[in-house]
Amino acid sequence: MIFKDLAIVVHTMDKYEFCWNGWYETFKKYWDFNLNIDIYFANEVKDINFPGIKQLKTGVGEWSDRLNKAFNMIPHKHVFYWQEDMWMIQELKNIRQYYQDFINYDMDYLMFMSKILKVENGYVDFEEKILLDKYLKFNIEICRWIIFHQPAIWKKEFFLKYLQHCEDPWVNEIEGTKRAREDNKIKKINIYNVYDLNKWYQPVVHKGKFIKSAEEILNGTYKIL
Repeated sequence: MIFKDLAIVVHTMDKYEFCWNGWYETFKKYWDFNLNIDIYFANEVKDINFPGIKQLKTGVGEWSDRLNKAFNMIPHKHVFYWQEDMWMIQELKNIRQYYQDFINYDMDYLMFMSKILKVENGYVDFEEKILLDKYLKFNIEICRWIIFHQPAIWKKEFFLKYLQHCEDPWVNEIEGTKRAREDNKIKKINIYNVYDLNKWYQPVVHKGKFIKSAEEILNGTYKIL
């Protein structure tokens, strides 16, 4: 089984329960369950009832500590990290090939941001080299974010290395990026994004509240640009 070492981990906190049903309904609509990838929903203490999804109760605590606990509750070597406010708007295709390339080219993590160019809003910079005409490599030296919490397949041990005690997600991206930049001087880090990927998910929350796209996705009026 190609996916025996891979698990999807959706990480959330109970405060964001208002996102859960929308996440599940869109995931159920567009995800290919025939891939037989283990799927986990990691929240704090509230019960869920999402057929096909296994629950991980992490207890309360800071973001990094809860995610660390969730990762250590599963046996998989690789995790497809996801958050509850990132809702699917169409199928993510070619997962088998992406995951095989992730393994073959020893990627530390592979991100699935859509239609990304060499520079995306000043956040991410890429080297000129494009691997296999399919993947853009992060430029570790100048990239604003190296540790980035968009949907991505990670080596679990690599992710765990950057989950320091008692960090919220924003601090983790900032301080984790600093740590990764220093680590890259000792051993090269390999982070890629799929090149020219069609938009397949949409963030639906800003400052703890739904934005317009959430309602549009749920009522079927959302348009993919």
